[in-house]
Amino acid sequence: MSRTTILLVTFISFLLTGIGLAQVGEQEEIEQSKPEENVRPATNLPVEVQIEEGQAVVAYGKNLNERISNMLSEARKESDIIRITCLNDKLTQTNANLRNAQQRLKALTDAVDRETRNHEYTVLMVLKQKFKTLDQEAGQCVGQDIYEIGQTQVTTEIDDSVAAFDESPTMTPDFGPSFIEVNFPTPATTSE
Repeated sequence: MSRTTILLVTFISFLLTGIGLAQVGEQEEIEQSKPEENVRPATNLPVEVQIEEGQAVVAYGKNLNERISNMLSEARKESDIIRITCLNDKLTQTNANLRNAQQRLKALTDAVDRETRNHEYTVLMVLKQKFKTLDQEAGQCVGQDIYEIGQTQVTTEIDDSVAAFDESPTMTPDFGPSFIEVNFPTPATTSE
């Protein structure tokens, strides 16, 4: 094969690999951007349901705000500066999103046309997702010290039906030779 042919084949291989990777990346983006199954399109919902779900988002935000406040006060009692900083950040974000959700709920209830209601409902559903994310992040702020349960104890049970256990073995196990002999070839010498 000529050098030109080899270069051409190499170029085509890289090109096809790049296209394949781009398609895999696009597929991953599509899968990640899929909405949750329980989120319904705003256009299919009656006004009452949109308002009810909006109220649920605001209630979830208030509950989250209270829980993070409690975790923050506990961290302050323990003087854990890392947890305090992390939880304070999550509480600040929750407060901002809660105010936004309350404003959006008011705008949803005051809206007279369908397009405005659908927009406000959609924003409320996005805020619901943000609250869920903040809830998870606040849980991560707490760290591993919550899961410390004390000293570990290991209990071993031997099933006698699988293999007989010999209390006093008569033979010692053979682990092979106690040393390994390695013979290296001697290097050839050249005479001048």
